[in-house]
Amino acid sequence: MMTKSPLLYPKEESPYPPYLEKGAQCYEHAFTLEDHKEFATAMKDCPGHWVVTVDNCPSVRALWEESDRYVVMEKEWKYSMTDKRNKNKVGKELFVVSRECYDSK
Repeated sequence: MMTKSPLLYPKEESPYPPYLEKGAQCYEHAFTLEDHKEFATAMKDCPGHWVVTVDNCPSVRALWEESDRYVVMEKEWKYSMTDKRNKNKVGKELFVVSRECYDSK
């Protein structure tokens, strides 16, 4: 469980990257599903321009249903820097963009 909301940390200091499936393998601190619920609830009420990337997995995707406050986009790409065994590895994430940010493009 989060001891301090990730929203209170500057980006470069946040110990809580919002990844559920592989977060614990990659980071010292990782989000639980409850942390994702808390984070999604906080962000849905956050005004202004913002972009959040999160795991594109069913349990996280269910927390970010499309709304008039933000847009959800599924994005994927090939990693350009990875070891030779995984040269075709594809990254998949959800990009959640505040409506203010999305409409100002």
